[in-house]
Amino acid sequence: MSGFLALGGALSLYILWGLIAFPLEVFRREHGIVYLNAITTTTPVAVLYVIATCGALFFSGFRGLLILGAVNLVGLIVVMLVRRYEFTSIWCAYAAVVSVIIYFFSAGAVAERPASYALVS
Repeated sequence: MSGFLALGGALSLYILWGLIAFPLEVFRREHGIVYLNAITTTTPVAVLYVIATCGALFFSGFRGLLILGAVNLVGLIVVMLVRRYEFTSIWCAYAAVVSVIIYFFSAGAVAERPASYALVS
């Protein structure tokens, strides 16, 4: 997991730098918002983002999170194929829903965790 954490942290800093150092173009297209930035909206950044966000779910050791990782990956591919230009805005809305799902999974997974992790102070 530390590899995914390091990748996500480094990618976050890189994206932050790109948003500070280069202009961000934002406009409406059909039913979504399009974000364009020379640094942050590139294929390598998108691939690393997918690895950092979905990859950790595949290696979590919890069946529920493995399934969520697969659903995320399929959802991501569908959004890329159907609404490529509005990907960021659609994916952010989807991520908000997934965050709620992960919260409830974490709250309900106490019984599956080792005893040292299940202790609440």
